[in-house]
Amino acid sequence: MYNTPPPHLMQGIHLLQAGQRTDALNYLRHAVRTEAIPADGWLWLAAATDDREEYRFCVNQALHLDSRHPTARRMLAELERQDRQAGGWTMPSPGMPGAPGAAYAGAGYDSGYGAGFEGEYTLARDLSARRPSRLRRLVRILALTMLIGGCLGIVASLAVSGMIQDLARDWLQIQDGHTLTFDVSSPAFRFRVEVPESWIPANTDSSAWRDTRDSLAGRFPVPDGQRSVWDDIEESFSAAVRDPVYGDMLQQPRIVETDPDLLADQGAVAALALVRVVRLPQDANNPALSVCDRLARAGHMLETEQAPSPDNLIESRLVERDPPGDCVYRLHVRMDGVVPFLLPGVLTDTPPAAARLITLAIPVGAERYAVWTLTFADSAAAAYADALERITETLEYRE
Repeated sequence: MYNTPPPHLMQGIHLLQAGQRTDALNYLRHAVRTEAIPADGWLWLAAATDDREEYRFCVNQALHLDSRHPTARRMLAELERQDRQAGGWTMPSPGMPGAPGAAYAGAGYDSGYGAGFEGEYTLARDLSARRPSRLRRLVRILALTMLIGGCLGIVASLAVSGMIQDLARDWLQIQDGHTLTFDVSSPAFRFRVEVPESWIPANTDSSAWRDTRDSLAGRFPVPDGQRSVWDDIEESFSAAVRDPVYGDMLQQPRIVETDPDLLADQGAVAALALVRVVRLPQDANNPALSVCDRLARAGHMLETEQAPSPDNLIESRLVERDPPGDCVYRLHVRMDGVVPFLLPGVLTDTPPAAARLITLAIPVGAERYAVWTLTFADSAAAAYADALERITETLEYRE
């Protein structure tokens, strides 16, 4: 075991020891995805989380790395004991057998990183699903009734004015293939987005995509024995899998550019891809933070994760949308030198010199957010400027 933890793990440990559990969770979760950490690193994350399944996953990961780890074995035994008992789940405090911090004093980290937590560190888990009260359901029904009535009134007035025909035509232009529904776990997450007419889901379940893919493969052939870029881009949306613990998409559903002339000009495939669906950050000291405030914190973590230089960072901000309280966090970066790894499909022998990476974080209900990435060649930035704004305004989760 090494003496100095990797940087994100070290920062997470610092924050956790300082009592800043929410911020610590962000760093620790990022560390286990991006850094080579030992068994103790997984146990620090287990100590920080208030999610039962994440706790279990972390303990099992620690035992996978070190099957004889005494603390991990005690934590698993305590977890199994509580599984057999009725009621909620409570993480053992440092003074109890199996406590995650109890055996860290000898972990071997410098500067006190292996020291146990001070004081009680007990987290109660409320695992019961909360159903809305009868009054809340009644209020929702009344609000929905008023909303439907208002919509009918608007439609009637538009029909009288003749504007409804224009609206219908605009809608039909984007209807096919642009309302995206797919399963990432149970239940399904449904998204809607408006994209250019030539963009369609690269969904192997769709005959429209398969026909388009075959046509594009004929226009952009690959040498014998090489893998087609379309094989790397397409996925079965119905079979898309989301990591149940960390939320990363193990297969990334994409909506892609299919206009052959635009593809030839850019030399790469522009794409909008779902990357992950994860929990919104929380602040124990300010539990009343709005979804948009929490999304802004998540966006700052995304910026820290990408760590763009000032010269490459184009934009990083929370975009307010209609209705009030709806928002999206947009991080826009220009990338050099890593284009073959950033763009999902390079169509020429010489890849574009630079690319644009736009990360969009949108709320998924009140407790989660989805991370999407929009990527295209830097030379196409002007061509996709309107598309970027349109996607930012319309990309949303639909219950």
